[in-house]
Amino acid sequence: MGAPRERVVDEKATARIAARLAGIPQGCVEADSCPWRGVLASIDGYSASESRLPWMSWADWGWKAAVAAASDLAASGAKPGAMLASIGAPEPSVVLEAAKGLGEAASWMGADVLRGDTNRCGSDSWIDVAVLGALRYWSPRWAARPGDVLVRAGCLGCGALAQLVLDGRLTLDSLPRAVVEYTRRPKPPLALPEALWEAGCTPRAGVDNSDGWADALWSLAEASRVRLVVERLEASGAALEALEALGLHEPGLVARSAEDYTLLLAVPGGKVECVLSACRRAGVDCDVIGRVEEGGPAVIYNGGVLERGGWDSFRWRG
Repeated sequence: MGAPRERVVDEKATARIAARLAGIPQGCVEADSCPWRGVLASIDGYSASESRLPWMSWADWGWKAAVAAASDLAASGAKPGAMLASIGAPEPSVVLEAAKGLGEAASWMGADVLRGDTNRCGSDSWIDVAVLGALRYWSPRWAARPGDVLVRAGCLGCGALAQLVLDGRLTLDSLPRAVVEYTRRPKPPLALPEALWEAGCTPRAGVDNSDGWADALWSLAEASRVRLVVERLEASGAALEALEALGLHEPGLVARSAEDYTLLLAVPGGKVECVLSACRRAGVDCDVIGRVEEGGPAVIYNGGVLERGGWDSFRWRG
């Protein structure tokens, strides 16, 4: 036998097959959250080895897991109202700290924690978080239409800076405190669906940036079978200031930025100004970044196809 070789399996295809085997409704497969009897529901899970940054405490990890699940709800049309969680760890102290962080996140987002489950496991701790919210509207990934406008809502680029630290290109001390804090305890615009619903200008489709900004764009393009033309590919807020101060102006960095939990929204053309105004009233950093056209699926930036990249959890040696 030769040396072990890396085998890469397409995560999206695996997820679709798993969804079919589990009996998930077809319309919910290409959606960040699924509606059921007036409720929007989602679930997310992580192993510590693949999701906990070196500068995160266990409480930070619990916070991130809660927020990550809640951002799926926000992308689809609901503010998180209740959570359930299951935590596995080799030591009770890890369970307690992760639960503390999850509770702090729930308090920040105004959600109730209904139930929890704790488990003893091997060396790699894990956490699963389910989130429920009152359905205001449903914006699945597959609903974008030609003529829609692409809107970014929330911070973008902190994940790229975190990756540069992990890659050894930057030190953690070189990053602004606001950027480091966001990577530890992200605060995406989870209440935005309420603001958009009240303003009467809800998006047609949405996806959150968990696995990479380019991945979010491609997920929208593929699910809706459209061509996305991206006109702006830049960071926002503290991340933009940090990248400029460090002399890093690589669009590819922003395209690969993951775990910002930024919302990517496809908005009917006539509702764009209403959406931007609702964002401003809610204190959410929003901007128009492109448009939806016929054709595809494809994501076009600067005259060429934007490489997908991003995180893929299904990589192993075999």
